Amino acid sequence: MLLVLEKNKLKEFKKKDGIVRYRKDCPIDSNTGRVYGHNDHEGTGHGSLPYINIKRSDRITMRIDLYMVDLYIKKLITAIENGKVRGFDEIKNINGENYLFEYAIKKEDEQYNTYLFHIPENKMEMYEDYATEEFSEFSNIEDAFNYFKLQDVDIRKFAPIKRTLPF
Repeated sequence: MLLVLEKNKLKEFKKKDGIVRYRKDCPIDSNTGRVYGHNDHEGTGHGSLPYINIKRSDRITMRIDLYMVDLYIKKLITAIENGKVRGFDEIKNINGENYLFEYAIKKEDEQYNTYLFHIPENKMEMYEDYATEEFSEFSNIEDAFNYFKLQDVDIRKFAPIKRTLPF
């Protein structure tokens, strides 16, 4: 169904009737690191970032690349490289039960230390029996980020931690 909707949007966008239209192309393919369907065989760079196409009433199409996510990740990496701890917590519903998850990352002695914690919300008073805490160490930041991605963690949510640090 989604593919049919996307094809209809593209067909609507390509109409040459003088109506101003826009079309966003944002989802990134985790296998290629590029916008879905943008292999860039010509080497133009098109599709390396999410973007919005705007078709003006004079039929000229403009593209606006969306650098914000890329800029945030660069700032996150800079903070981590400078020894800052970054992380966040969230509640996830797993099989009808809410779990508290906490994540963190810190660079120390040229290693990237990661922290993953989770516990069912209704078992927090029995922390020792039900909590899972995992510390891992990676030699580069890409492996640390990939570790979190494999755990279905959105690294764009990492921010300064305003409570007791896990490291």
